[in-house]
Amino acid sequence: MKLKTILIIGLAGVAGYVLGSRAGRAPYEELAEGAKKAWNSPEVKKAVREAKRDLKRAGRKITR
Repeated sequence: MKLKTILIIGLAGVAGYVLGSRAGRAPYEELAEGAKKAWNSPEVKKAVREAKRDLKRAGRKITR
């Protein structure tokens, strides 16, 4: 079962690469720019800080 899952993921990656290379660089650049804007937005930065804080707290509770 594990081999089948790995094979499916690998084939999906190859298919994505082929389709992406046919579309050209412009769609990739557009997607990358949107991802950068989203990652650098104040809302996402706040959510990341809160998630880090919560994970630290959870880790402290587990190690006690």
